[in-house]
Amino acid sequence: MTAPTTPPPDIHRRIARDFNPADASALLVDIEARRQGDAKLFSDRIVRCIIYVADGNLETAERAVALALADPRDLIVWAEYDNQFDKQQRDLNAPFE
Repeated sequence: MTAPTTPPPDIHRRIARDFNPADASALLVDIEARRQGDAKLFSDRIVRCIIYVADGNLETAERAVALALADPRDLIVWAEYDNQFDKQQRDLNAPFE
């Protein structure tokens, strides 16, 4: 079974909260296209990592996407471990609150 290309509601809400409307729209289009191309790589967890580290900055989101393409584990360390390898700070498998 393949993952849907449309991200779940928690991701939509977080993007709408963090980004200006034009950037939010562009980011959602990009994420949906990437999920259509590789749903496994652009899983909900990876998308949440991208959104979390971007913190409303589209340029940072683009850097996070590039990192996911190069090595998604590095993106997970950035987002979930705050670049520290000793202790996970958050689990982005879980939906945003």
